[in-house]
Amino acid sequence: MATSPLWLRIATALTYLLPLPAVTAFLALNFTGATTFTSRTGVKREIYHYVPWMAGLFGSGIVLLLVTIWVTRLGA
Repeated sequence: MATSPLWLRIATALTYLLPLPAVTAFLALNFTGATTFTSRTGVKREIYHYVPWMAGLFGSGIVLLLVTIWVTRLGA
């Protein structure tokens, strides 16, 4: 992997850096509304606002993973 091109090493790093914050945020979002200071509408607003972003980051990381695997299999 040390002899691979710079763009492939950056893509491999992004493969791990994109989905991990999304998974962490999803796990943290499970505790939204766990205190007595939150309202149901605030929880719904927060979930509907951030879940699409988390899904997009996770999905782009998976797509990038598949692309890097495909490129390395072709011999780049």
